[in-house]
Amino acid sequence: MSLNAAFTQLVTQKKFFKWTIPNFNEFKISNMKKELLYDDYYYCIESPLMTAIDPYDGKQYTATFKIMSLNRQTFFIRQAVPSATWRFYFTINDDPEENICCERHWTDNIKKITIYADLVVHRSFFVPTFAKKPQINLAIRLTEIWKNDSSVKYTVKCGETSFDVNMFDATTENFVEINEFEVETVQKMIEFCETDNIKDVNGYESDLFKIAHKFQIPDLMEFAVEKMSENANTSNIFGYLQLAINYKLKDFEEWCMKFAFPSSI
Repeated sequence: MSLNAAFTQLVTQKKFFKWTIPNFNEFKISNMKKELLYDDYYYCIESPLMTAIDPYDGKQYTATFKIMSLNRQTFFIRQAVPSATWRFYFTINDDPEENICCERHWTDNIKKITIYADLVVHRSFFVPTFAKKPQINLAIRLTEIWKNDSSVKYTVKCGETSFDVNMFDATTENFVEINEFEVETVQKMIEFCETDNIKDVNGYESDLFKIAHKFQIPDLMEFAVEKMSENANTSNIFGYLQLAINYKLKDFEEWCMKFAFPSSI
């Protein structure tokens, strides 16, 4: 993800439209209007024209709801809404249970009805590239890590030629045994220390950060975070988020949150 990440997600705007009838049990055949439907006349309770604006793109929607009954023994709900994907349901007497809009028995125990419409839309989100810090070149890194250690001896590899460099008047070679990381991770850390780059990083980003943190190689840590942001996807983002939390990487944690939960941006 070397450029801004753009992706689409299905988002539900809950209770986009809402209409409440607080005195539903008071409606009788005598005080309801009639409306022709399916070659027959139905008794009807109609909502006022409702207007709502999608906060994401500013698009305005209008809707009306109708409660229809042939004989006041059963009722069903009809909706007049713009072309889109909607989810309709209703609640009875402030009971939170959501009822689907199908035919239902009309009883005087139903004193209040609230009808809802959820708007279901696809949203496009953009997550900017994680801001990386400039890497420190190899000479500066070695100087910072070992500037006070006169016993360090290391090797520089140029193509097929390798030679020892004793820029600190080194007197001994250091031997380090690493058991808590896979061989491939250690090899990639050494590759980075030799070349300031790793050719094949995919799948090793988290372990590279952890080994860089253990041995305090700041620019490898930055490199690993950058690669995590470039290779982030829905399968690994929560692992990256947990790593950011564990290692107190506040900027990267914030970036992961935006990637993982784009609808809250």
